[in-house]
Order: sequence, then C-alpha cells, then structure tokens
Amino acid sequence: DLIVDYCRNNGLNLCQVKGRRQGCSYKAGAVTSHEYTFYKDSKNIISAFLSDFSDNTMAFALDNLNFLKTNTPFGHLRDPDKSNYVQARYKVDVGGVKVYKGYHSVIESITFKDKPTAAVGKSCTWLVMDEAGVWPNIIQAWGYSEPLVRDGNIATGTALMFGSAGSMEGGSQYFYDIFINPDKYNMLSFPDPEVQDKKIGYFSSSAKGRWGICRDPES
Repeated sequence: DLIVDYCRNNGLNLCQVKGRRQGCSYKAGAVTSHEYTFYKDSKNIISAFLSDFSDNTMAFALDNLNFLKTNTPFGHLRDPDKSNYVQARYKVDVGGVKVYKGYHSVIESITFKDKPTAAVGKSCTWLVMDEAGVWPNIIQAWGYSEPLVRDGNIATGTALMFGSAGSMEGGSQYFYDIFINPDKYNMLSFPDPEVQDKKIGYFSSSAKGRWGICRDPES
C-alpha cells in the first residue's frame, strides 16, 4: 500500500476512517507477518480495545506465518509459539549452555481495555490499533503508546490506526477527534474535500471494495 509505505518512509502514522469489510485487519496481519519474517529483531504489536478484535487480526498474521512455514523456505521456528505472542527463535546447545538463535522478531497481541498504559515500556516497528471506532480510551492509549514508534523527534516505527464508525458515546467521538486533527496526533494529513484549508486523516468510503455485478459489459 503506497500510503502505508509513505508513512513509514516519512516518519508519520496513519489514521484511517473506513467502511466495513475493506480488509484492513487482514492487511495489518500481512504487514506485521512480513516484518516478522524478513527483518531481524523487529517488534510488531497488534492491539485493540477488546481482545476479540486484536486476537482476530493476530490470527490473520499467524495464518500467514503458518503458510510460509509450510510452503516456502522463509518460515521461522517459533519459541514461544502462542496465539497472542510469537518469537522467531530456537534453542540450541552451545558448549553445554542453552542459547537462543534465530531472527528474534516478535508479533504480540495486546488489549487496551481499562488500561491505556498497556504498551508502556515496549517498542515496535509496527503498531496496529484496530477497530478504533469502538475504543473509548484511544486518545489516552495513543498518548501513552506513541513513544513505542518514536524516540524524541525521530520516528522509529509506524502506527496504523483504523476503524469504522461505532458507538458515538463509546469510542467514535474520540477516534473522530484524532481523524479531524491529524497534525496534532502526528498522523498523515489530507485536504478535507468539504472544508477549505482543513486537514483530515485518510478516509476510505464504504463504496470502495464492494462486490458488484456488471449489468452492461459493453459500457
């Protein structure tokens, strides 16, 4: 995705309001599994307010890793190998001492429910914040978590924050604040097509990516 690459190459993060069923969770699983597979010592965090959402995206990443391990030479041995945490490493005996070898890259799934500080003390290459539209403490969670992808003024990773409209009282109003103030939250900004000189986050209409039937193939 060109927008994701642009964010990574320019030290920015992405806030995306989107229609449902556009495959963003699946794409996030692809981004993190690619990083895990091909970049040594990379740290990837998949998060959401509720574990149901983060675990679902984590499952997409694990499906990719399992496919690579079964069908290609790029798969890594994993230790630990859990549904919410995997690390690319294996244990060997070196002169009677057990040591770990391998890429040491990580994918971890965490939840921010009732704990906006859940990621404090960590660092990561990719920080996925899924289903942001139903995330009541997302502003606080982002405030505590932005240092995971930044060291002072230097970007060390990229955050991907996306979601559809959810409960306006329970989460969307806070996600909306980030969306309409992208510069304030160090997000990639775009011109607002409806308000001159106004910037917003990335909007992907629900009209995109829909199945359809071509009723006039000659047109």
